[in-house]
Amino acid sequence: MEAKLRILLIEDDEVDRKAVRRIMDGFDITCEFIEAKNIKEGIQKLKNESFDCALLDYNLPDGNAFTFLEKYLSEERHTAPVIILTGKGDEELAVKSLKNGAADYISKNNLNHEVLSRSILTAIEVRKLSLKSIKAEQDLTQREKEYRTIIESVSDIIFKLDSEGKITFINLAVKNLGYDPKKLLNLPIQSLIKSELKNEIDLHDIATKRVGPRATTDY
Repeated sequence: MEAKLRILLIEDDEVDRKAVRRIMDGFDITCEFIEAKNIKEGIQKLKNESFDCALLDYNLPDGNAFTFLEKYLSEERHTAPVIILTGKGDEELAVKSLKNGAADYISKNNLNHEVLSRSILTAIEVRKLSLKSIKAEQDLTQREKEYRTIIESVSDIIFKLDSEGKITFINLAVKNLGYDPKKLLNLPIQSLIKSELKNEIDLHDIATKRVGPRATTDY
């Protein structure tokens, strides 16, 4: 099945809409263009439909590109990268657009097939990588929550030390010895050893470090 990109073109000028379509006629990948003529209509379409990319005119009847970006990026669903098209060739405006969340900024004076197609494909690829990164981070957070639940439910005392031997984590099992886990944070592990035993017990007797495939650095 031939790949197809769904592009939302947010542009109130009919001449400019036709120009963008004409420029993209020779694109290697088939593009389905859906049109919107103002910010409100564009936001609504992005909320209700799935798009690979959005081409946004800088000036629209109900606001400019920054008005659009502020509203769009506040939505829970904002997966389509936004490329701003403008008749102004302002470098400062381009930088501001990128800082405000636009994927790219293209002057209509420099608009041609090569520039536009490259911008669209790059924006889509960068967005895919970003979504993968976000998903990986969410998965990692979920696994950490699961591991923390397991650690907090076991009866063995499990703790984590920093490079100076201070406690950065200790599970609830330490309550069985009469300690409050929160009050032990940032204390040196040696502070829990009776004074008469401190010379007999080495830190490595408490926090053993393995070697080889099962090596750990802080447990």
